[in-house]
Amino acid sequence: MTGPIFKGNMDEIGTENVTVPSAFYKILYKQDKNGNEKILAFLMPHKASSKPIYDYVTSVDEIEKQTGIDFFSQIPDHVENELEASNSSKGW
Repeated sequence: MTGPIFKGNMDEIGTENVTVPSAFYKILYKQDKNGNEKILAFLMPHKASSKPIYDYVTSVDEIEKQTGIDFFSQIPDHVENELEASNSSKGW
């Protein structure tokens, strides 16, 4: 999943005054052949950077807090809570 985050004073572009996001998120989900689930989430400001991508690893909980979206609401809460709290890139 990928999407924008609109926060603070944002610029507008074009004749239609399209709002420019302040950041973007990316959430990756995988399940291995044994049924083990992992989530990797990134939150990147909308600006140039030379930082390595793994500097932007965050938790899904943080992205949910900033977007107001509940991404994995269809999975059992005990699984959802553990996956969404993870901010580790280990195993990717």
